[in-house]
Amino acid sequence: MIPAIDLHSHFWPRGFLDAMATGKEWFGWKKIDEVGTKTRLSLKDEILTFTIPKIDLADPVARSKKRIETQGVSLEAPMVVGFLWNYHLEGTDSVTYCREVNKELSEVQHAQPENYHGLAMLPMQNKAAALEEIRFAVDQLGLTSFAIASHINGANLDEKDLLEIISAIASENLSLTIHPEFFNKIGDRDRLTRHYFKSSIGAPAESAIAMLSLIHSGIFDRYPNFRVSFTQGGGFAPYTIGRNKVRWDLDPIDKKPTLLSPEKYLRNCYVDCLVHDDDSLAFLLERMGTDRVMIGTDYPFDWDHPGGSANWIRKKESISQDVKKNVLWNNAAEFLNTNVVYKEL
Repeated sequence: MIPAIDLHSHFWPRGFLDAMATGKEWFGWKKIDEVGTKTRLSLKDEILTFTIPKIDLADPVARSKKRIETQGVSLEAPMVVGFLWNYHLEGTDSVTYCREVNKELSEVQHAQPENYHGLAMLPMQNKAAALEEIRFAVDQLGLTSFAIASHINGANLDEKDLLEIISAIASENLSLTIHPEFFNKIGDRDRLTRHYFKSSIGAPAESAIAMLSLIHSGIFDRYPNFRVSFTQGGGFAPYTIGRNKVRWDLDPIDKKPTLLSPEKYLRNCYVDCLVHDDDSLAFLLERMGTDRVMIGTDYPFDWDHPGGSANWIRKKESISQDVKKNVLWNNAAEFLNTNVVYKEL
């Protein structure tokens, strides 16, 4: 069986788990109570309810064993759960938080390099601190990949300070994964309040805005080999890029933000395969290229493809073995620049 690399998975930091178990506050997060198997927790005025495990990466062997058994995921690139970017933190707290999480990721990665490739966090709300954390993560922790949210406290990723941080990652030949911010998705407080639209519509919209913001920023003109990936298959961007092309064509030459039309940069981007239906997957492979689509599962949450996205790809009769191997392994191995050896399961 072709093994899989999962480029979209999450973990619960051990500091958070300990705080929830003992009733301590953790970087502004507090446990309210438990309702059945779920825990209610708060951050300022926000109240969330989740099923929180007792341990996660604290037992990386058990986690990896389960992932191999259920989906053949032998290597994963975990990032924090999607509501723990903690961009609300200020001053040294923002650095302390990222440093704590990054050290945990580094420990797990170095203990089991065949199974884990950590996505380091950055205090994106503080440019100087973020640039320093990039150096610390690479030089001291051995982490060469990063994850950030689709917006930083409401600012799109082509804002000047944010773009300077992202450009630093690109210039160092490091990889970057972009995942929707849990809070303040576009429209989530007014028109996405029912039918779980906050995730089914809001998350792909956030991924699309992030991708198109970077495309229009001109970063791919400056760093054409920049390895950046977007979850939810890049959201709506691959399907609606024609509208961006129309607008770009209408702009006078001195107002165009990029050297090429927007659709020309799609294949500079990597995406995961979490589009959830066969027709969308076929289009995504054609539009983005079979060398740019990777496995994403959203583990351990419920937004994986039914039966598992890695299993979905393996069973697709319309996809050749070569393309399956690309999507399941080769593309992610190139994206992460990993030296983990491919081994059939």
